[in-house]
Amino acid sequence: MFELPPLLLALAFILVGLAAWFLGRRNGAARTVRLPRDYYVGLDHLINDRFDHAAEIFARMAEAEGDAAEIQFALGSLFRRRGEVERAIAIHSRLRDQGDAGLRDKAAFALALDYQSAGLMDRAERVLEELAASREYRRTALDQLVGIYEAQGDWAKALKVFHELPAAVQLERGRVAAHYLCELAEHALVQGDNERARTLLRQARTHQPQLPRADILTARIAEQAGDAGGALLLYLSALETSPGLALEIIPAVLLVARQMHRPDMLNELGRRLRQSGHLSPRQLAWLLATAVPAEEVSQLPGIAAQLGSGIKTAAEASTLSALLTHIGDAGGRYQCEECGLNSVGWYWRCPKCRCWDSMRPAVFKWAERADHAVRAS
Repeated sequence: MFELPPLLLALAFILVGLAAWFLGRRNGAARTVRLPRDYYVGLDHLINDRFDHAAEIFARMAEAEGDAAEIQFALGSLFRRRGEVERAIAIHSRLRDQGDAGLRDKAAFALALDYQSAGLMDRAERVLEELAASREYRRTALDQLVGIYEAQGDWAKALKVFHELPAAVQLERGRVAAHYLCELAEHALVQGDNERARTLLRQARTHQPQLPRADILTARIAEQAGDAGGALLLYLSALETSPGLALEIIPAVLLVARQMHRPDMLNELGRRLRQSGHLSPRQLAWLLATAVPAEEVSQLPGIAAQLGSGIKTAAEASTLSALLTHIGDAGGRYQCEECGLNSVGWYWRCPKCRCWDSMRPAVFKWAERADHAVRAS
């Protein structure tokens, strides 16, 4: 059998490789889609936030290319981002009314976003309700509706839309639905309808069995009914489940304890919080120093001795309590774990990032920093 010399064999491999590369490049070039230069210029303007120039180029392209739908969508989104919502509404309305069936839902959703940007929530709501009947945009439309109702504080409508979401999503967002029901329960309490409030709180627990907010509201109802013992147990249950609520719960617990002639309650609170395992000794001591009334601060050294947190005298405890309270009133007693917002008052839902159950006492982080400083020294 004839054999090629090694040198010729190597050269043949090189030639075959070069031929394959050349043919691949040629075929790839044939498949390349060449976009008009204006596309790239417009994109450059967008990337560099030169919206006026980008809008002008895209508008000219849309006119030259026979009102191409995709260019119109890009132009409408650009106008919305620039704050020229009326122009965006005009574009997306025309696409919804005159476009083919495949574009109408897309245009309707873009139009709903336009209305939201313009603050026309009633119009956005109507469009989204129509889209909720579509297959492709149903989930997205429902999410947008929930956002609108949450922003408006219309918890009944938000809850109704929640029940239209897929079962898996409902399971995932059960805690949010429980908060909707608690919001409705608080409204019922303001109106004096305690029975309706109880019913709503029972429904809330079906979504989230361990729900400190429901315990706190039920405790208030028990207090109004004269059941101090029941209220105390509910407050303590909420505190053990969520120590981050201590600044809101401890004053209520101590008030009920005084009615029941329980002078040992502060020690009991320290014991329960310590057993929860969520807090360091310094965090717990500083939390109590921030939460307890001035007349009961003198008890802190005894509790602190059990914790090993270093508070030795009543004067030291009083000074620490005053200092922590002053810092909290000046810079915020609470901080959102999601967005970092500082707040003097408590919110179940962060006013900035809209996350539920994200507020924590700022004293937790202050104590952590103190612990780190002690370990580093």
